[in-house]
Amino acid sequence: MRYPLHRSLVLWGALLVMGFTVWAWVDSRGMNSGVMWRGMAAENIQNGISIGWRSRSTSFWAGREEGHVLPEQVLLPPFFLCGKGLKNSDLPENESSPETLKELAIRWMRTKPPDDWILFIPHWLVLLVEAAAGGGLIAWRARRWRSWHRLQEAGSTTEAVE
Repeated sequence: MRYPLHRSLVLWGALLVMGFTVWAWVDSRGMNSGVMWRGMAAENIQNGISIGWRSRSTSFWAGREEGHVLPEQVLLPPFFLCGKGLKNSDLPENESSPETLKELAIRWMRTKPPDDWILFIPHWLVLLVEAAAGGGLIAWRARRWRSWHRLQEAGSTTEAVE
């Protein structure tokens, strides 16, 4: 007998989480939304999730705004950046506009204190991890269900099966 996949809470839970991630991905293509409290910031921005620390911020902020106009890039790489602590006078005057989100973040982090950092995780990577975790759990549950079902067919008791 096959594992009843349509009755699996793991499957429906994984699909719900992946559906939410896809919705957040589509939403982040045009809007930036986030929350910041006591320096810790989390944002849904430009096809990914940005988590960071801003040492000079002590207030609470939550909101939504129009996203930056950058060329569309679906498969952005993840990145981690720290502040450089440069002064505005140390920056070049005539720079071309940034082409990618990473270039924009590098420019933004140049004037931030060295304690500040930002981690960008693209939505495609989040979906890949969710699919792997959900698929692994479903495979594990199916294997356990089959071994339990074989014991039931053999007439064994319903004691715990490893």
